This record gives sequence, structure tokens and C-alpha cells, in this order.
Amino acid sequence: MKFIPDRLKKGVIYVSYEYNTVIHLCACGCGNKVVTPITPIQWSYSYNGESISLSPSIGNWNFDCKSHYWVRDSQFVWAENWSEDKISKVQQNEQKEIIDFFEEKSERKEDGFITKIFKYLKMIN
Repeated sequence: MKFIPDRLKKGVIYVSYEYNTVIHLCACGCGNKVVTPITPIQWSYSYNGESISLSPSIGNWNFDCKSHYWVRDSQFVWAENWSEDKISKVQQNEQKEIIDFFEEKSERKEDGFITKIFKYLKMIN
């Protein structure tokens, strides 16, 4: 699917392969749109030609409902409720993982030709 429709249907999981995004209405029925970016450090998915599964679980901590569930074989499977303390710790850890990932990625990125020349010229001057 290239574009996500304006009106989502309850129980339907929409996948945009082009934008690496999965979106659905919250499983609790509150009507909130849940967007899961598919990235190496956030969510991943598997698709077997008929159904989709997402990993890790979906924790809608910023919604009033605070719903927590898995998407397994295109079905919502409820997970345990988390305390505010556990939610806070997990969110802090996730933020650190995201920052570390992008810092490491930028360190691994090889300098382009112009940057190498610039560094060389700075070094010899």
C-alpha cells in the first residue's frame, strides 16, 4: 500500500512498504491511530502472504487507554498492563537505544571524497 487511507477500519492493519510504516486503530477501541515505524531499532514485521506479525509489542503509553498488546498473525493479543514506573524506565531505555544507534551509524558512515580531501588539507596545513 502506497498511502494510508484517511479513514481506517477497525481491526485492519495497514502496511506501507514504501514508507516502512504499519498503522492501525488501537486494539482497545478508543479510535486512536497507532503508527509503528519499521526500523532496525523500533519495530520489525513478518508477513507470510496472508497475515502480519509485529515485534516488539505495542505499548500505547501516550494514549489515555494505555493499551498494551502484540500483533500476531494479524490478530491483537493482549499483553500485561505495565506500571507507570516500568513504562517510564522502558521509554528512557528506548530513547537511549535510538540515540546510540544513530551515533554509531554516523560514526560508521564513511566520509565522502570531498570530506576526505578537506581533512587531508587541514592535516597538512
